Amino acid sequence: MEEETWVEELFGIDTVDDPRRDSDQPILGLNQKALDFLLSKIEGCSQGRCPNKALFLSSPAAGYGKTFLIGQLIRKNRGKANIIYIQPFEETNRSWEFLFNRMLLELRQEEWIGNERSSLEMAKRITQIDVFIHRVLGNLLADVIKQGLVDPSELIKEGLLHGLTHPREVEGTLRKGISSHFDFADPKEKWQSWMKRNFKSGIASCCEHALYERRIFLSDSLIHLALLWVFFLYEAYRKERSSEEWSLCWKWLKYGFLDDKEEYEKIGIGSLFHREVQEINQEVMKNRIFDFCKLAVFARPFVFCFDQTEIYRSNPDLANRFGLIVSTLVDQCPNQLTLVTANLPVWEKSILPHLEEAHRDRFLYPPVQELQLDPINKNQAMILVEQRMDKKGVEEPIRTRAREAVCRVFEKKKSMGVREFLQELRQELKKNPPSSISIEKLFNEYKSKLATDPKNLEFYPENLSRVVEKFFEQIPSGRIDREPKSKYFSFSWSRDRLQMQFYFGFVESSSYQVWKAIAKKTTELKTSYKGSFLTSLFFRTPKLDHIPKEKWTKVREAVEEAQNSSALLVVSLDQDWTLSFYALNQLLLESASEDIPYPLAEIQSFLKDKLSPFFESLHPMIKIAVTGDQAPPPPPPLPPEFTPPPKEMSVTELVDQLLGQERGEKRSNMDLGELFHQLVKDFSEKLKENPQAEARVLFNRIIQGHKEKIRFLSPGQKDFLRKALDSFLVESVLEKKRSGWTLEGLFWQVEQGFEAFYPGDQASQRIKIKGSVDRLSKDRLGRIELVDYKILQGETGPHTERYLLQLSLYSWLLDRHSLKPDLARLEYFSPGYRSDLFSKEKLKEIFDSKIKPFLDRLISVSPGFEESKKKDEPVPPEFEEKKERLKLFFEKNKIKAAMAKIKVAPQFGRFLLSLDLTTRSGEIIRRRGDIAIYLGYKKEEITITEGREYLELDCPRDKVEQVSWTDARRYMANQPGELCFPIGKTLDTEEEWLTGDFSQSQYPHILAGGTTGSGKSQFLKVLIAHFLLKRPKVELFVADFKGQDFVFKETNPSPLRIVHDREQTLSFLDQMVQEMDSRFKTGKDSPKWIIIFDEYSDMLDGANPGQRKELENLIRRLAQKGRAAGIHLVIATQYPKKDVVSTLIKTNLPGRICLAVPDGKASEVILDKRGAENLRGAGDLLCNLDPKGSARLIRAQAPFISQQEWEEVGKEAAKRKNRA
Repeated sequence: MEEETWVEELFGIDTVDDPRRDSDQPILGLNQKALDFLLSKIEGCSQGRCPNKALFLSSPAAGYGKTFLIGQLIRKNRGKANIIYIQPFEETNRSWEFLFNRMLLELRQEEWIGNERSSLEMAKRITQIDVFIHRVLGNLLADVIKQGLVDPSELIKEGLLHGLTHPREVEGTLRKGISSHFDFADPKEKWQSWMKRNFKSGIASCCEHALYERRIFLSDSLIHLALLWVFFLYEAYRKERSSEEWSLCWKWLKYGFLDDKEEYEKIGIGSLFHREVQEINQEVMKNRIFDFCKLAVFARPFVFCFDQTEIYRSNPDLANRFGLIVSTLVDQCPNQLTLVTANLPVWEKSILPHLEEAHRDRFLYPPVQELQLDPINKNQAMILVEQRMDKKGVEEPIRTRAREAVCRVFEKKKSMGVREFLQELRQELKKNPPSSISIEKLFNEYKSKLATDPKNLEFYPENLSRVVEKFFEQIPSGRIDREPKSKYFSFSWSRDRLQMQFYFGFVESSSYQVWKAIAKKTTELKTSYKGSFLTSLFFRTPKLDHIPKEKWTKVREAVEEAQNSSALLVVSLDQDWTLSFYALNQLLLESASEDIPYPLAEIQSFLKDKLSPFFESLHPMIKIAVTGDQAPPPPPPLPPEFTPPPKEMSVTELVDQLLGQERGEKRSNMDLGELFHQLVKDFSEKLKENPQAEARVLFNRIIQGHKEKIRFLSPGQKDFLRKALDSFLVESVLEKKRSGWTLEGLFWQVEQGFEAFYPGDQASQRIKIKGSVDRLSKDRLGRIELVDYKILQGETGPHTERYLLQLSLYSWLLDRHSLKPDLARLEYFSPGYRSDLFSKEKLKEIFDSKIKPFLDRLISVSPGFEESKKKDEPVPPEFEEKKERLKLFFEKNKIKAAMAKIKVAPQFGRFLLSLDLTTRSGEIIRRRGDIAIYLGYKKEEITITEGREYLELDCPRDKVEQVSWTDARRYMANQPGELCFPIGKTLDTEEEWLTGDFSQSQYPHILAGGTTGSGKSQFLKVLIAHFLLKRPKVELFVADFKGQDFVFKETNPSPLRIVHDREQTLSFLDQMVQEMDSRFKTGKDSPKWIIIFDEYSDMLDGANPGQRKELENLIRRLAQKGRAAGIHLVIATQYPKKDVVSTLIKTNLPGRICLAVPDGKASEVILDKRGAENLRGAGDLLCNLDPKGSARLIRAQAPFISQQEWEEVGKEAAKRKNRA
């Protein structure tokens, strides 16, 4: 066994995913006092002495074994309590539903049987709910017998009990619950017959009296009789779980209602039909929990174990709701014990402050000494290692090496957390620096573990909800609303700039009543929405029924109508995606509880990458929302002086002009080609509709349908067409199917028309380009292939130039519609088949080099263009309306202010207000909230500041206008200064562009911050690209701790020096300090060096205090003296927090650039001011690099560099470097 393999196999597992299925044995003495304390409390609870506060199990850090201890509690419990293991809920408005579902799921776990019980074979068929129900009903029947209301000998005579001969044995047997003597499912028919005869006529009222005698008052006097009857019927059909009766019983227990009267009568509770609610109700769910706990007096108490509660720190509302849930259980639920686990520092700092004081008092806090987990010592660690080696059958010399490694680990510390020990042990055995397992590997491991148990494909709404919400939280400029407009929705997401809104629901029910209400509500929302697109997504897992059901009639029509209008999207996850969602949920939970070495933000970023293709595939408008693209709106009307004569060209016409052909000039094979395309189109669509059809038979049928057109062809053309169609069928269809293509993917879109404006929708001079794409195919990985058919009869060879120009234009059209083809294929039929494949990069190169210059020339000679160039840019229509509203606001409020001018930036519009001498600016600034409402914004979306001449009111644009890398490069070409670099376009300076300069004494080093999606990495890439191309003599060093953002994938060796780990970075910084000292002695200051950190917090993450001190000391020395030696620093972080960006770092990095951040505190860390929390993302920034040296913040829009442009930079820089 290789060293890497056996170390990971033996000691790689350091977390517990499921407490019921842990692989390690308990270690003598380790946390035994906590286990004994909890077992004693359960014992007391089973005797009626339940604690009046929630117990608090804590550890000083993650990795001390809290979940493992719950697993031990389950094993050692031995039937004394029903232990309900609960992971965090995600929705405050459905918390009781979530808790009851977890309760039922845990009760359906197999019963843990002690030696005194019946055979193991029987135990495998019995669950905790079976034990619970038999104990409840058995005790009630025993009470009835004890009161003399039922003759015990009757149960023996009827053959209801097995192996009993004397009536005196009956009461005791019933009270013990399910056994080989007493089982409602054996004999089922006799029990059903006896209960049907006696339940309503006497047993029900007797049970009601027995409950009263014990002072057990259930939530509803009518419901509780139905509850007892359904309990019985559920158990009677226990061995027939596929039966409709058993399913209906479970459905009523779980949801509190059934679909129709027929279903109620099927299980004998028809009297409830017109009384019960017909939808999931949180109050009903809460009452169910209370009722089960009250009835537990007959069986055994419930133990609610709330684990991984650290995740509540991310949401104060959830934390407070959690406190309410625990408080309610403690105060109102009898026969229960509540246990809460948490890492103590997280609990005290981030959860406890969010709990109301009354809720805090319901926790046994501070935790008692017995419930504070201990670290592992050397002897215990040795036992753990020996256990794992015994289990794997490990032999010498591996055993000796492992023992020696344990000794070396404990030379450093006497004790530590279990996870820390295992990590240290792996490091010691590998003799390498610690390397964290990648998130991708963790994800795959979780997914593989989940796949081993079919129960993991059950519907867990809280897990799905958490993952979906965390995904949409990361989309820039979006907003989550956790209080949506219906109980069926968990939350909604909206993005005002795109005028889109999505509602999300996680409903397990397959009731037609529920889906009727959902169809109605989603349609109402869609109809009343004034924006561009609204839909509601409801998620389903493989084990749930398909919606709508086949047997539904009117409801089916309503659901399908909602689906067809995109008001409702039922998202049916397959097994693989279900496991992916649940594995991502596990990553989120373990990150929150610090069980894995990755912060929550990094897990969310991974989650977004994983799920983006999934969500993009659901609907074109969802793809636009996820990718951040703008849905192409109809072009706004332009003022008359800017409207050139209309231009509209087809792809064919454009290529004709480009190649110098006259419009309408006849090309060979045109009629034959059109007929070929029509036949192929009809065949493709029919085959896609009928995938089971025999392809050749279907093709012949299509050809027969066009025989009137075919008969006009010459014999040679007919023969050519027949052979070409046969080639298409064999090579382009059947061969592709054999290669694994599905018909749905192969003919994803056929003969689809597209159109777009060049250069853009809102350009004053533009050309509409139209074209029809022969075929778009999409493979299983979501990659798009563009296919164009070409007929070559009697031609010497393909017109490659023409065809490539056409392909390039089609690719550009698709790109404008957010359908970016990964490959393009020309399929030639002559009449034999051959094909040429082209990359998207090749097509873009052709477009940029041949088509774009031609289009630019066409635009430049348009009538009126020269005049329009000289005029100011027109004010976008969106601001014309705002201008009128603002004037009206001033008039109504008698504010003497006039509109001097409107300026438009890429991301916002600025109203320049001229105030009367009697009007103070503070009067308007104080009314910011009122002005925002009047203009249709939120208060935080607008800013009002005092400029040099005017009061400046900034409002966001409907769509952020992208600033291109090409524009930045063009501007910087004429800028002097070796260390000058582009920042972005701005309205705040006299120049259109804001630039920085490392040679300036006040800003020799830069501190930059910005969260995911803010454009921070784009800003750094533009900075790097600029210096690589404009100033190749400037040396660049990049410490990239995220991985691949700055890698040139198509250039090797890279012209950029990049490192990815802490040790290499520290070594390089140390070298630069030595270089700096050397330069001071020699008087040299070249070559210039720019050292860039991204992501700085990752550099600190996992660093010990010594390493952090060393890093900050090196940065301090370079920052203080580096400018004079030609060495400059750029430190960027995704997490602008005080513990990441220390005062020492901030003091020495005077230049500050802040992109969008999550809150005002993060803005203060970078800028020492709030404001960046209101930025729009995607390059919108604030900085203190005012060219005039003032302290004011400048707002700018950073350029965007595409991946293709980035790769081109790498290639060009590498060529220059080679020439040098």
